[in-house]
Amino acid sequence: MRRLALLVVIALATGCTASFHGRLRTRDPFELPKIGAYRSGTIVLGQGDIDIVTSSGHRPQLLQGAWFEIVSENEIRFHVNLSHKWEEQADVRTYRVQLTTDRGHRLAPVQIYVRHAMDESHEVTLGQLKPGILAGSSPVVREETFHQELHGSDTVVTFRAPGLVSRQVRSYTLSLEGRSRRLRFTWDLVPRAELGDDE
Repeated sequence: MRRLALLVVIALATGCTASFHGRLRTRDPFELPKIGAYRSGTIVLGQGDIDIVTSSGHRPQLLQGAWFEIVSENEIRFHVNLSHKWEEQADVRTYRVQLTTDRGHRLAPVQIYVRHAMDESHEVTLGQLKPGILAGSSPVVREETFHQELHGSDTVVTFRAPGLVSRQVRSYTLSLEGRSRRLRFTWDLVPRAELGDDE
């Protein structure tokens, strides 16, 4: 099941490091006939950037997303999508990655695999109206061209531990701590009945 039930995003400025946190209530995998068929809901964090501007002058949200699938009671794979103007910030391998649970697990990944990396480079020309220099003269349009780069990645992060998936584990938090930003994704497992129409 991959529906969004509840998403809370918190952005905090801590010195030069921005922190983003998304939290989602998603269906309990043990309600399915096989836990190996489980896929969580997706958490998406939107992050703007003053330097990323479209040709129409719009500043788009750069999306950071994650969801997980259960392989077995001892293994979970997280699918993480990052985007940023700096290449290193769009690469999961440059972050300190950790998985924690409400039952005390604190795990480093056993594997980080980049399925796809994306690089875009384009130029944007913006015009700015300047008043004329002489009294009564017409305004002048001055154009400035910016070179922009945007990077992205689709990455699979795997964790393994005995009892990682059990009826006692009710929450998973995937943390990525980078040089200039921290991303945190938390999933709370709840019965389908509690999700109502959101499921």
